[in-house]
Amino acid sequence: MRRFLALTALALGAFSVDSIAQTPTPLTLKQVSTSADFARAVLILPDPTDSSRLFVVEQNQADIEILNYDAGTDTYTVGGTFLDLTALVASGGNEQGLLGMAFHPDYANNGYFYVNYTASAGGGDTIVARYTASSPTTADPGSALTIVGPINQPQSNHNGGMIAFGPDGKLYVGMGDGGNANDSGSGHVAGGNAQSGANQLGKMLRVNDDGSIPGDNPFAAAGDGFDDAIYHYGLRNPWRFSFDMETGDLWIGDVGQFAIEEVDFVEYDAGSPVAGLNFGWRCKEGFSCTGLSGCTCADPTLTDPILDYNHAGGRCSITGGYVYRGKEIPDLDGQYFYADYCSDQTWTLDGPGATEVQRNAELEGSSGFTLNQITSFGQDLDGRVFIVEQTGNIYRVDNGTAFEGRGFAKAGTNGDPTLWGIGDLTSGSAGEINLTDAAGSALAVLFVSTAETPVPFKGGTLVTIPIVLSVNLTTTAAGNIALPFTWPSGVPSGTELFFQYAIQDAGATFNVALSNALKGTAP
Repeated sequence: MRRFLALTALALGAFSVDSIAQTPTPLTLKQVSTSADFARAVLILPDPTDSSRLFVVEQNQADIEILNYDAGTDTYTVGGTFLDLTALVASGGNEQGLLGMAFHPDYANNGYFYVNYTASAGGGDTIVARYTASSPTTADPGSALTIVGPINQPQSNHNGGMIAFGPDGKLYVGMGDGGNANDSGSGHVAGGNAQSGANQLGKMLRVNDDGSIPGDNPFAAAGDGFDDAIYHYGLRNPWRFSFDMETGDLWIGDVGQFAIEEVDFVEYDAGSPVAGLNFGWRCKEGFSCTGLSGCTCADPTLTDPILDYNHAGGRCSITGGYVYRGKEIPDLDGQYFYADYCSDQTWTLDGPGATEVQRNAELEGSSGFTLNQITSFGQDLDGRVFIVEQTGNIYRVDNGTAFEGRGFAKAGTNGDPTLWGIGDLTSGSAGEINLTDAAGSALAVLFVSTAETPVPFKGGTLVTIPIVLSVNLTTTAAGNIALPFTWPSGVPSGTELFFQYAIQDAGATFNVALSNALKGTAP
């Protein structure tokens, strides 16, 4: 690292920079699969033991297909069937079929995974079953163990279907209210199933990995009138929910009825988990009162969504997604993706109380693809977000510039990011690279190299010798900074260059702190 600082004397140019507003990284779509690969896809999720393998759930064909990933070429190929459940699954209704899948937190050792489907034997009853993988690419169809259900479904719609393990190691099961309008009619109790503690419809259930009831479930005590498996209630159809892989927070896209769609949010607190919330259906839809019985709209104990939207412009049904935690787009970190199935609109939301950002123009305009019938989202082990269309098309949300993130270097005393005093290097508009949340420094250097270290340095990438450009920035101010850059003369088109930013830091190891790195390809 001392050698790195000495290289500032070789600077080919020097200039000052001014603190400016950060330019968001433009987004694009990378196609992962097509309609020729999958039929009626409803979920994509990664093998927790192997980043080169993902799984796609097909609703009507009732099977789980493998999608292989080659990180070296950044390509995906179909790899065969992992498990076929066609003989067990009822998929005649539009919302019936194989609807969800989740891997056990200890899948690497026990091979357990879980599926949620509507059963042909029960005329569409919900079953959550545990299966065991017999190899990395095949599952044992004879290993089934029913852990939840059968739960009677009065109608064929509003089956929920999403299952996921939370940060507490428990399995969460999203259940719709049983179908029909207004949570009423045959199979619906007075006041609606969602508000009734006597059944599991319109709820978020929470069970142990074997289906037993956790002792800390909010209604596990006898005599309270609630089913012991209930963790939250007052939901209409929580078709897709997810846990933030970094914070553990719960995000729910609850599908509305005739007027309103909503996003519900539960902050995770391991020391004092929030449980037993009532999200208000059927007396509330989003923030609005429905006039229906079952609960009191003005009841302060009801939990409002953090966002709702109406059905203007052809919108009709929310598809909940995931919080982006990938390294390629640092300024997208913490953004929650969700979409509307009918209007094909896709948004991100930067936490409770934030304003949503509509993303279609940049995602579609930069890629040439048109999003259509978004049934689900997905997330790989690296925190990148995928968009799943009912047609079988699956896309990955990517950085829309020529620059690719290369990980986060956490230089500083013992690699403590709170001591490094430097922000994230991200791609900006043409002719610049952006630095977010920079610390002021009398000595700051932008390194550009033709190579990177094969071993990450303090959690990220370190550019290496030879340095083709070392720009000494003598008046670096604190804040968000644009670093003007033009490709060095004499660099052949297609050459890969690596960029990294460094400042003096008295508290850091070797008195230097580093940003993350970017890779770019010379035009």
